[in-house]
Amino acid sequence: MECFPFSNPGGKSVRCRAPQYLSAVLPVIPDLWKQSGPYPSGSAFFLFGTICIIIIVKSERKRRDQGGAGFQWTFRVKQTERMRIMKYALVTGCDHGVGLALAAQLAERGYTTAACRINPEERLIDALAEKHPDRILVCFLDISDNRSVKALAAGLPFPHLDLLINNAGILGRMEDGPEEDLDFDLMQKVINTNALGTLRVTAAMLSLLRKGQGKTVVNLSSEAGSIQDCERTGWFGYCMSKAANNMQGVLIHNTLRQEGGRVFQIHPGHVATYMRGHLDTTAKITPEISADGILKTVLDEPHEIGDRPLFLDYRGKELPW
Repeated sequence: MECFPFSNPGGKSVRCRAPQYLSAVLPVIPDLWKQSGPYPSGSAFFLFGTICIIIIVKSERKRRDQGGAGFQWTFRVKQTERMRIMKYALVTGCDHGVGLALAAQLAERGYTTAACRINPEERLIDALAEKHPDRILVCFLDISDNRSVKALAAGLPFPHLDLLINNAGILGRMEDGPEEDLDFDLMQKVINTNALGTLRVTAAMLSLLRKGQGKTVVNLSSEAGSIQDCERTGWFGYCMSKAANNMQGVLIHNTLRQEGGRVFQIHPGHVATYMRGHLDTTAKITPEISADGILKTVLDEPHEIGDRPLFLDYRGKELPW
C-alpha cells in the first residue's frame, strides 16, 4: 500500500492506493470464517490479516512494475485542510480597551486570533479566551523589547497570518510645550513603543503575512500624527511618534502592495480607555464602537490597493497626512 504523508501542510488530499487485485482475497473470506467456527479465534484474525497484507503488497508491487493503475481511495485530512482555510490574526495591546474589543470581534468573525498583552494581572483577556477557547490565543508581548517580539514570532503556532493589527501604544506627557522642562527620556520611550514597536512587530511577522490571504496590516495611528492638520504646540513625544508610525506604515505598504498586501493607518477616535492611567470619561466613543468601525472599514469596505496606505478614522473618513 502506498500512502502519501499525513503531515500535509498544504491541506491537499491524502491518497491511499490499493490494487485492483484486492478482489482476489474476497472469495476466500467465507471459507476462512467457517473454518474458525462461530467465534473466530485471535489466531484466525491474525492469519486473515496477514494474508491480506501479503496479497496487497505483492499485487501492488506487480501493478507498479507493470505500470498499471490501482483502485484509489481519497481521504481528506480535515485538520490540515481547516488550517489552510482558517483566517488568522494578531492584535497587540489586548489587555483592555480597543485591543480587547478588536480581539473579541475578530473571534466573532471567525478569526483565530493571537491576542497579545503586556500585563499578566489583566484578566479581561483571560475571560475572553475562556469564552472563545478555539479562537483566542493569549500571548505575552512587549513591543518595545526586541527579545519579546522575536520570542513571539518564533513560538507563534500559526501557519500564516491574514491580518496584523498594531494597537499597542502609550501616551507620554500631553502637556509638554517647548518652554517647559521636556522629558526627553520619556519621549524616547514613547517613540520606541509607538513607532519602532509597531515596526518591530510587523517586521517579525512579515514572513507569516506573506503566506496569508489578506496580507493586511492595520496600524492604530492618530490624528495627532497628521503634519498637515497639526495645530498643537506641545505633546511632542506622542505626536512625533504617530507621525513616524505613519511613515513606517508607508514604507511597509510599499513592500506589501507589490505582493497583493496593504497597510491601513487608522485613527481610532477619542475612545474611553485607560491610556492616561485612568478611564477617560471625557471620551464619547466606547472601545466596542471604535473596534466595530475599524473592522468594518478594513474588512468590509472595498478599497483599492493604491500607491500609499489609507489614512482613515475608525468610520472610514480619510484624514490628511
